[in-house]
Amino acid sequence: MKLGEIYDPEFLRQFGKHKEKFERLSLKDESPYIDLDEIANVMEINIEINPSLGDDKDGEYDHNSNKIILNSKRPKTRMRFTEAHEIGHAVLDHQGVSWREINNSNLPGVSKWKEIAANNFAAELLMPSKLLLRLVHQYTEAHSIDEGHLTVFHQIFIKQYLAQQLGVSEEAMGYRINNLDLFVAVNND
Repeated sequence: MKLGEIYDPEFLRQFGKHKEKFERLSLKDESPYIDLDEIANVMEINIEINPSLGDDKDGEYDHNSNKIILNSKRPKTRMRFTEAHEIGHAVLDHQGVSWREINNSNLPGVSKWKEIAANNFAAELLMPSKLLLRLVHQYTEAHSIDEGHLTVFHQIFIKQYLAQQLGVSEEAMGYRINNLDLFVAVNND
């Protein structure tokens, strides 16, 4: 399956001159896992893994050098979200150096807006709604679950399954499910 098939056209337009290359990338072996390194490669972004980035930083993106630095001390799911977040800074053409911190509540308005935009971008990049719906359908079919009657327990197991399949934390998946009203969409599908 090509990436161009699982993202909305509005999201794809953000990739500008890299859009066509991005759309042609494929999911590997029918796996739903989004290959961020491959996306960074298409965008000509250099990735560096650095254990000495600092305890307060998860990663940073330098617009001038088109380089992302990731803190290797973080859990794999957090590093993955941070990489997607920093790719977001690149795609959204955020000038200068942007960084993802543990606590960014003290950032000035414009910087905070950029961080929110990069977080939203990362959530869509890692957990596209079309792919989530497809995975929920696969899960419910495999487990003979009536999608019109998902219990709280079904939703918990589906969230865990989706997080594991897409290489994100359950917390990130929970936010994405809530923001999309995913289980409402499944019931109405």
